[in-house]
Amino acid sequence: MIGTLAQLVTLASYGNAVLRGHNIGAFYPTNSTFQFCNTVEFLVLNPAKSGFTEEMLADSPIKWLDFLKSKNCARLKIAHVPTPNPKTPDHQLAGFIGGGGRWILESVYKIDSDFWEARWQGNNPNAADKKIWRVSYGAIARNTKRTPDQSSDLTIIKRQLVQTLDQICQFARKHKLDNFADCFQGGLGCLAGSQALEKAYHKDLVPSGWYSTEAEQVLAAVSTAWVFGGMGSWNDLGFDGEDNNIYANLSAQLYRQFNEGVVAAVNSKP
Repeated sequence: MIGTLAQLVTLASYGNAVLRGHNIGAFYPTNSTFQFCNTVEFLVLNPAKSGFTEEMLADSPIKWLDFLKSKNCARLKIAHVPTPNPKTPDHQLAGFIGGGGRWILESVYKIDSDFWEARWQGNNPNAADKKIWRVSYGAIARNTKRTPDQSSDLTIIKRQLVQTLDQICQFARKHKLDNFADCFQGGLGCLAGSQALEKAYHKDLVPSGWYSTEAEQVLAAVSTAWVFGGMGSWNDLGFDGEDNNIYANLSAQLYRQFNEGVVAAVNSKP
């Protein structure tokens, strides 16, 4: 799972726990999804003649959550919006900032919602502590109609992921791509085991004990088996004939199921 998505998952999951009044302990900036960020801020975008001006709303996730609580925010949800009619499939651009479709964070109120989207800027590339990113979540729409709640069956999503990961793992083994095959096998292991997030890079991706076992399994599988990066990643491969069609179809299918799984898992906690 790329860092931009992992941070969104963390904001939504820990944020919901905070909105419910739960003590989640250390969160910001100690959570691993913030480890390379020097700034995580939340901005209001105000219309102007030349586009938008940016107004600081909160200079940290903690202050943002305080703001949400003051407005009686009911919950946070996430959504993935695929690129309409893309020239290049979303999964092939997922490893690049701004690629792979749009991820939206929705703060839900009694009668309407605000919608937030992240902008990642490498503003300190030579930082000794590797905190190179300034992340700005802009309120791209405010006081807007809420999106309908959609109940996704995690059991079905998990079953589909098992099938696709198994197929793409076999494909990788056939072509002696053992590093990728091991990665897919790791995802399968997450879907079959307990305490699945202990196998993931971001072990603190969501609050401990907050989600169901199935939700944690799906999130851990996506985190562990994510191969959609830039140069040198799964996206950089090519095959002859029908094998290339199989590769393209399985890759697009896995990417779609990963996104569906993340959304369903994060939003499963009302």
